[in-house]
Amino acid sequence: MTRHRHAWIALVAALALSTPAPAGAAEDAETWHSRAISEGPTGLTITYFWSKGRSMRAQTVVQGRPIVTLVHRDWYYVVDEISGTGLAVERSRRALEEDASGERPFAMEAQLIVEQGGELVRTEKQGAEAVAVYRLSDRQGRREVWTPADGPRIPLRVEIFDRATSAKRAVQYTSWDRTLVPPERFFRPDARIRLQRLTYNEYLQKTANAPPVLPVLYGALLHGRHRDGT
Repeated sequence: MTRHRHAWIALVAALALSTPAPAGAAEDAETWHSRAISEGPTGLTITYFWSKGRSMRAQTVVQGRPIVTLVHRDWYYVVDEISGTGLAVERSRRALEEDASGERPFAMEAQLIVEQGGELVRTEKQGAEAVAVYRLSDRQGRREVWTPADGPRIPLRVEIFDRATSAKRAVQYTSWDRTLVPPERFFRPDARIRLQRLTYNEYLQKTANAPPVLPVLYGALLHGRHRDGT
């Protein structure tokens, strides 16, 4: 990383750690907001995230189309805002069980690396802030994530190397905020969206031999984190 990026990440960490959760908020209604800038073989992608408890809204652009992913209670939604169409899929039993953890529904890279055997490899001083670096190397490749050494384990930067393709991808998380409290309707699709509704089993059957008509970008929230034994 460049010296400028070090200082910038340290500033992000300081802001995140100094911003308290909303006063009186229930533990299961903790709110988070962040922006992720992802750069890799397919180019640059910017995604905005909001969450309240285990409900999530993510907005990104995929091949020029604004795609909104919504997770709210039993349902996982993918909406194409240009066509006004979307997909609503009942979430798996495993995904619903994992909601009981109360964890933030997005940006969990550091926690996943530790769960899968990754380790803290070093602590860096970036400006006035200490930043921890976690790494996991396996048959698939290598993942590293930078988080504040103290306070919430929020990712500041993630780097991924795919051993099979030698492809590299980096994600920079910015604009962390915990003061926004979106209303419940923010995590549900607009009533004007034409939704195709599927049970979880119907979805699995339809996608067994073909990809879904709309991209499922956060599959762990639909299938469950450990669907494939990882």
